[in-house]
Amino acid sequence: MLDFEGVLKYFRITLPKKYRKPEATNILMKEAVRMKVKKLRRFETEYISIKEQEKNQMDPLERLQLDNKRLIEDMIRNEHIITELVLTKAKYEEDIQTLEEDLSRTKMSLKEVEDFNEKLKDETNSVIE
Repeated sequence: MLDFEGVLKYFRITLPKKYRKPEATNILMKEAVRMKVKKLRRFETEYISIKEQEKNQMDPLERLQLDNKRLIEDMIRNEHIITELVLTKAKYEEDIQTLEEDLSRTKMSLKEVEDFNEKLKDETNSVIE
C-alpha cells in the first residue's frame, strides 16, 4: 500500500531513474498527451477497485493496526489543535477583560466630562442672567 511518503519517494527517485534517457521521456510524454479523459476515469476506477481488493486481502489484524495507527495520529493532531484553541480562547478572554476595564474607565471619564460640562453650562447660564 502506498502512503504519501511512498508516493513522494516514487516521484523523487523511481520515476527520474526510469526516465533518465530522452527516448523514455519522449515515450512518456507522448503517452500522457495521448490519454483521453474517459480512459483516465477508467484507470481511476480500476485503481480504486484494485486498492479495495488489496484492502480486503490484507490481514484483518494488520488492517486494524494500520487503522489504529492512523486514528492515534489523528487523535494527537486533534489534541494539538484543541490545546491551541484553549490557549487562544484564554488569550481572547484576557483581551476581553482588558477591553471591558478600558470601557468602564472610559465611561467613567465620559460621565465626569459630562458632569463638568453641565456644571460649566450652569455657570454660564448664571453669569448670563
